[in-house]
Amino acid sequence: MTRRFITYAVSAFVITSGLSSCNDKSSDDLSTDTGMTAETLYSSTAITSFKLKDNSKVLTNLSGVFFTIDLNNAVIFNADSLPYGTNVKKLLMNIGTAGDNKIELTFIQADSLKTATVEYTTSSMDSVNFTKPVTVKVTSVNQSYTREYSIKVNVHQVKSDSLTWGEFQYSALPGTSEGEQIKSSATVEKDGRLYCYTQSGTQYKRADAKANLAEGEQQSWTVNSVNFGFTPDLTSMRASDDSFYVLSTDKKLYASADGLSWTATGESWDYIYGSYDNHIIGVKQDAGKYMHVAYPAPEGFVSTQIPAGCPIKGTSQLLSFKNEWSEKPLAIFVGGRKADGQVSGETWGYDGSTWALLGNLPKGHAYEGVTLVPYFTFKTNSLTWTFTKQSTLFAICGRNSDGYLSSRVYISRDQGLNWHEADELMQLPSDMEKFSSAQGYVCTQYLNAPEEAAGQNAWKSVGTRELPAWWVINDDATESAASRAVSPITSWECPYIYIFGGENLSFETRNQVWRGAINRLTFKPLQ
Repeated sequence: MTRRFITYAVSAFVITSGLSSCNDKSSDDLSTDTGMTAETLYSSTAITSFKLKDNSKVLTNLSGVFFTIDLNNAVIFNADSLPYGTNVKKLLMNIGTAGDNKIELTFIQADSLKTATVEYTTSSMDSVNFTKPVTVKVTSVNQSYTREYSIKVNVHQVKSDSLTWGEFQYSALPGTSEGEQIKSSATVEKDGRLYCYTQSGTQYKRADAKANLAEGEQQSWTVNSVNFGFTPDLTSMRASDDSFYVLSTDKKLYASADGLSWTATGESWDYIYGSYDNHIIGVKQDAGKYMHVAYPAPEGFVSTQIPAGCPIKGTSQLLSFKNEWSEKPLAIFVGGRKADGQVSGETWGYDGSTWALLGNLPKGHAYEGVTLVPYFTFKTNSLTWTFTKQSTLFAICGRNSDGYLSSRVYISRDQGLNWHEADELMQLPSDMEKFSSAQGYVCTQYLNAPEEAAGQNAWKSVGTRELPAWWVINDDATESAASRAVSPITSWECPYIYIFGGENLSFETRNQVWRGAINRLTFKPLQ
């Protein structure tokens, strides 16, 4: 994603609208006294350009940081904040005006904390501390008119490109209440909507989201009782475009068009990986061999023996997507348990006919029950100060061969070919319980300024994210530099990662759903 900014030009309209604020004389008087028009005199106090001078010890290519000059409100600011931790105590700058103006800067010195006023020249001047308020006074060419500007060098208060779960939240699973003991659960996606199945005692319920995941609405749920007519293994629940599928505890495969009424398929499987091209693929034992199978079997499909080392159960969710290297969709999963009982850290892919080993988690890291989520990270170009959103796979938690749970997060930007441990601020918060076998999905939500949308009272917040005050748009444009557009943005879409259920260290089902987001995606979009 490339950030684009509104450039504020010095226009005749702006000049005229601001005249009364810095000039007590009429335009006739001005023309008589100086021979200059009102617009010309006003423009002689206008700042026409502002840039920081390069200082590689502070940040690469500081001069490339874009600053908006708001002539209406006499404020100069960088709309996209500098990275978290940037030291702005001693910076130099270049200020441009329409003529040979006198320019004075007033600021609080970083070392002595005393107020200093210095005259600006382009040849030499002392550095300026931008951690405190800074004002610049411009005197007109004839020295009869002045105007003061406020300069703000904004710095992110959080690492904007990290999955910090800064204001992460959790709630009970949909259709359940806090404290309710859940024996088993599974959440699947079908036609862009989520369906959460839970078992409490001998009762089964399904909560389905009313809104499509991409509609940007707060998720609300409709709850129905489910009478399977057999004993399901809810953890095996999967869905294709047309149907829901689940295995019974005696490994029989059942299907349902609506997820409520179920019919036996006549198949017996050991494990379901997930959906591929509107059918499901999985594992079946035949004459002592593990075979890859599909249902309903597409035309020309041939069941084949599972390659050595390919996991037969305990894998992550199966993700299917198209890429530039293949004409067919590619489905992948991470981790799982092999036929010989060993836990895997490998990524396996399927193109509709062939299975192949694609990559590995970092050496020594192997888990079953990994939560695999397609999300985003951001790449910063420090020369142009643009930000590119990159599709990124997140592999979260899982259980190792000793039965212990991992809390680590791994990322891949090349569809599972290469993995590395994510930045520390993308790791799960300490308050969040480790888990395995949870389901992860990305749901778009609307955020409002200055608070998030209503209807989230069921969520429990853990921790607080502090954002720069300038991100909050004030409805009165005269009171806030951020209110610089005709129609301020008051709501915007933010994709959240939702993690449903899973198991704790004791293999008990977690009655929780957690959500988090990359910090940058929660910030108000620039106008």
